[in-house]
Formats: sequence, structure tokens, C-alpha cells
Amino acid sequence: MLPSEVRIVNIGDADIVHTDVEQNHDNTERTVRNILDAGANQVILGGDHSIHDPEMAACSDDEPLHIVHFDAPLDFVDERHGERPGHGNSLRW
Repeated sequence: MLPSEVRIVNIGDADIVHTDVEQNHDNTERTVRNILDAGANQVILGGDHSIHDPEMAACSDDEPLHIVHFDAPLDFVDERHGERPGHGNSLRW
């Protein structure tokens, strides 16, 4: 049981444009920074494998940063299809 002063809220999703990975990363980073700037901690659930990039950028001033990632067997390649960093290697970086 959590202490009574702890509140858990669902703030919804970051705005995602399905054809623009860079914009998605910017939107995700901004969303996480807004959470942190409000003095809250964040837990991110879902997203594709590239979710780590904007998450780590948003938390770059905070230590420690902990990542628990399920289904990461291909996330340690150096590059994929000539792209670096990309969808399938975010944990390597």
C-alpha cells in the first residue's frame, strides 16, 4: 500500500505523428520534461523501441536513470539498414 501522500495519475499519451519519428521524439521529450518540471516522477509504459532516446534526453539532468525494457533482443545492434541511432538500437546508445 502506498502512503496517502503519494498520487498516481495517468496523463495520457504524447502527441504522435505516425510518419515523423523526429517529431515524435520531440513531442515525447517535451511531455516527459513537463512531467519532471512539475516535480513529479514518471513511469512510461508502451511506445516503440525508440522511446528510450527522448526519455533519456528529458531526464539528462536527473540521476540516476533506470530503464526496465521488455522485449529488447535486437536493441544492441550498431546500426540497422544504415540508420544510427534508430528504432532497433536505442539501448546500445
